[in-house]
Amino acid sequence: MPFGIDTSSFETGAIPNWFLYIILIVGLLLCFFGEIIWEFMVSILGAIIGSIIGYAIGIGFGNLICAFGLMFLFAIIGSILFQMLAKAAVALLCALLAFGGAAYLTYMANQDNVTAPVMVGLIVGIIVFVVALMFVEEIVGVFLAAIGGFLVGAAVYFLISGRSALVFAVLAGGSMFILGAIFQVMVISEKKRPLRAPPRRRPVRETRPAASRKRVPSTSKPKPPKQGSSPPQTGSG
Repeated sequence: MPFGIDTSSFETGAIPNWFLYIILIVGLLLCFFGEIIWEFMVSILGAIIGSIIGYAIGIGFGNLICAFGLMFLFAIIGSILFQMLAKAAVALLCALLAFGGAAYLTYMANQDNVTAPVMVGLIVGIIVFVVALMFVEEIVGVFLAAIGGFLVGAAVYFLISGRSALVFAVLAGGSMFILGAIFQVMVISEKKRPLRAPPRRRPVRETRPAASRKRVPSTSKPKPPKQGSSPPQTGSG
């Protein structure tokens, strides 16, 4: 027992199966509904923080009705702001990773020039930030699908606990990650697609030639001439 830690608690048999099943369910939910859960959690967090701020401001005025009114108002504002800030934070994180990678690769290519890695990193980071801000939902969905696939693989590994446990864990986690990422990207792209009105049906025109069309004789009787009007002339004289 090094450093006073009982290592026997980390064995496979020490983990209860109900806990592994919970991890498996959470992993599947993140694989296929991670982006929806992320938006919901961010909205709830923003609403809670906004309501606390609004209630504190209302209580500062000494009016309980004003406090509850500002609590609901700031909850809505906080929910919207947190969604926007979360998207901007994800895009900024992608931009920082792109900046660091591009700057490092440029520096390794030419270690004598110190300015070039910074400039290249800034350009790549700005481009990645703009692109990530446009596709932030897809990025979050794929990232959460990867986390869900890892959780599924870990749960399967500890549930099987045999020689082939690692193979089944990799297959289960990888397949759930791929299927979940594809499913979430398809759902997000369908949600972003604007609603289109159904096309109007054009009237079908008759394509038969005029010679083949049969003229139906008119069955209506001619109207009698009005009194006081001259009868129609039938000849030239």
